[in-house]
Amino acid sequence: MTRRPLGSSIATWLLTGVLLAAATPAESIDLRFSGAQVNGTGDVAGLNGAYGVTVSPDGKQVYVAGELDNALAVFSRDPATGALTFVEVERDAVGGVAGLKGAHAVALSPDGAHVYVASSVADAVVVFSRDAASGALSFLERKRNRGNVNGLNGAESVAVSPDGLHVYVAGRNDNAIAVFERDVASGMLTFVEAQRSGTGGVEGLLGAKSVAVSPDGAHVYAAGSLDDAVAVFSRDTTTGKLTFVEAQREGANGVTGLAGARAVTLSPDGANLYVAGTTDDALAVFSRDAATGRLTFVEAQHDGAGGVNGLNGANAVAIRPDGTYAYVTGSVDGALAVFQRDAATGALAFVEQKRNGVGGVAGLHGAAAVAVSPDGYSIYATGSTSDAVADFEVRRCGDGVLDPDEQCDDGNREDGDCCSSSCQLEPATTVCRPAAGSCDVAELCTGSSPTCPADTFEPATFECRPAAGPCDEAELCTGTSGACPADSFKPATFECRPAARDCDVAETCTGLSAACPSDRKRSGVCRPSAGSCDAAETCDGTSKSCPQDLSEPDGTPCDDGNACTQNETCQQGGCIGGDQVGCNDGDACTVDTCDPLLGCVNQHLEGPAGVTCLCTGGLEPPTCQGQTLPPGVRGRFARACGLIQRAGAKTTKARMTKAARALKAAANVASQAARRGSISAQCAAALSTTLVDADVRAQRLAEIR
Repeated sequence: MTRRPLGSSIATWLLTGVLLAAATPAESIDLRFSGAQVNGTGDVAGLNGAYGVTVSPDGKQVYVAGELDNALAVFSRDPATGALTFVEVERDAVGGVAGLKGAHAVALSPDGAHVYVASSVADAVVVFSRDAASGALSFLERKRNRGNVNGLNGAESVAVSPDGLHVYVAGRNDNAIAVFERDVASGMLTFVEAQRSGTGGVEGLLGAKSVAVSPDGAHVYAAGSLDDAVAVFSRDTTTGKLTFVEAQREGANGVTGLAGARAVTLSPDGANLYVAGTTDDALAVFSRDAATGRLTFVEAQHDGAGGVNGLNGANAVAIRPDGTYAYVTGSVDGALAVFQRDAATGALAFVEQKRNGVGGVAGLHGAAAVAVSPDGYSIYATGSTSDAVADFEVRRCGDGVLDPDEQCDDGNREDGDCCSSSCQLEPATTVCRPAAGSCDVAELCTGSSPTCPADTFEPATFECRPAAGPCDEAELCTGTSGACPADSFKPATFECRPAARDCDVAETCTGLSAACPSDRKRSGVCRPSAGSCDAAETCDGTSKSCPQDLSEPDGTPCDDGNACTQNETCQQGGCIGGDQVGCNDGDACTVDTCDPLLGCVNQHLEGPAGVTCLCTGGLEPPTCQGQTLPPGVRGRFARACGLIQRAGAKTTKARMTKAARALKAAANVASQAARRGSISAQCAAALSTTLVDADVRAQRLAEIR
């Protein structure tokens, strides 16, 4: 396995939601204890009172100052795992080495060619050359607090400027910052000056414990533990000389967290300064003006406040090279606290703590200094009481490369895609692709693969949209798309509500809506009359039922269907007959009867009686009243009647024939009289009818006889 570039995996690593929690510690999933190099274990030596620690710029070696061993231990570093292997130890007064008594802090030049150690007992800064391949050291010189060199009494911190031209040392007992010019080729130092608290307006350096140079090389910052302050200097990049700018103090202008200021460091972008306050058990955060170097207080993270833990005896602070995380040692807690850093403001959010003796962590008793490897994947913290250096590895989950402890790594730190945020396979019940539509099927992880199964759809028989009304069509999936087909409706010919009763109207769909049109009722006759005494019922337009069947009121005129009765009336729903119809037509030549279907039937008499009755009735129709009948008519009629009467007695054909001729002649005379105006046309017509009828009857009898 090879080390990945920092930038490629950190972006994803930062997305992990658990790291964003500030109120309570997040689960420890990103920083993992790898082991500890302990003094006297195996061939490890020089770590008694382990304090200062740093990693070479190429990431190949780690250097640890053993304050009680007066030594500097050298370890090789595995670039892939961050694991350490002991190489050698440089001891004071051994092999010509001098100045390592109380070795407290260690720093490397930017080119990695030289190593510098600040020794608090020797009051010195020691210079070594470094073998780039093995990391082995060769003693070059020591600069101690005597002669023209000063400011090194109680030297506890050393820093090399980013350009490699100058070295700065904090002298605790001198309350000073010593400035040296560095020979880039040889690494040798030349004293330049010392900035002392209380001299030339300088303040804030009482008990100077730490010194740092800004990434742009423009400013130098120092922690004054007895002043509870951080002093700010501008730097002459040519000479290395410093000019006091200001001091930020505990309690001034709202500043907190600086009591017992012990360590100072800057973010890689130079935007923020971080100070560990041992007495305050805190980490103070400042924003930095890149032009002036002046500081503005942002916040302070205090141990035990807001879920923060591990800062009791805050001792040192280091920032990850990409500026995303801050690591702080707590000497009293024996812990390493982890904070996420806001790149915009520099503010911190507590993530977790790694505490000595908890979860297998070792080597942090009396946690002292902390350093981060250039690739950001290894964190090294010393334990001055443990006489050890602890190694922590930043988990690489989410970088797309499968590591030994990972079941999968899909290049992100997200759950729900079959490879969890901790790079483990997610169970088969995990939804990895939610249904994107009513015809889409939610996919579940298999439990054995980090890949979500291929997208599938509901079958073509699956009802994706039930009918929303009697005029709506239920839609079925296509089997090839996650979307349900467009909503469709039943045609306008579809009967959505049949007629419920006689007065209800059957409704049909509109073809444009899922709803059946509102129920309508009809008007008009719903039950025709069943008889003359039954009333026809009509719909009222509001009810679906035909009204109750009712009869006509009693006394209502009706027709019982019998033509021989008259004046019928309805009685209790029945038509009751009234008077009998009179059928006598006053004609002696007819037989008057009544037929129930036809009514009055006036049947002329048949045979001789039907002829003789004509004579009996006379020849004066009502229309001829007041008029004088022509003699030829009356006489011929009388002669004919005589012949008929005699014929009736003797039953002779000849007489009947003669009578018929006489009647016909009488009819002709009547017609002539009408033409002459002797009688009216109506009278003539009536006479003609009577005479012709008699003539016809007589002829018929003559034929019979």
